[in-house]
Amino acid sequence: MRALSGLLGVIYLVALVFFTFLPLRLGSDPYENPWWVWVQLVPFQDIVDDPAGLILNVALFVPLGVLAPVLLRTWRWWQTALIGLTMSASIEIVQFVGDITINPGRVADTDDLIANLAGAVLGFVLLRLGLSVPAFRRIVAIGSWPRSTERHTHNTLRIKSTPSRDS
Repeated sequence: MRALSGLLGVIYLVALVFFTFLPLRLGSDPYENPWWVWVQLVPFQDIVDDPAGLILNVALFVPLGVLAPVLLRTWRWWQTALIGLTMSASIEIVQFVGDITINPGRVADTDDLIANLAGAVLGFVLLRLGLSVPAFRRIVAIGSWPRSTERHTHNTLRIKSTPSRDS
């Protein structure tokens, strides 16, 4: 089960790269724009024009909210949120740098950052709700990766049946 959860993590990362960076459009654009055209700093400015984009960005990070606790043992919501924020910010920075260097046609957008963060937290909440089902909790416990200090012990994962005060 740990190998399966690790494989799911790798598949998710490959899909994340595919959906956020590809296809690349290399070369100059006949309608070359200055760098500030490729940055959207005002939150929720495009929500009316592209509500589907907001929903898709939330959905893109829901698996991260489920996989981070299982693979990285982030059993507090804020840890998963921090991982989601870090990954999303990294994607937006790479998209921006790509836009001003090789011109892949992506826009670094604060809406994406907010939506991705919301998706990671939503995935964490869905996982925590799923843990109320005993069979699902056992599967998650078996598929969870141990901490480096726990590698040589068996059954070290103890998933609480009731959420803690800070989760």
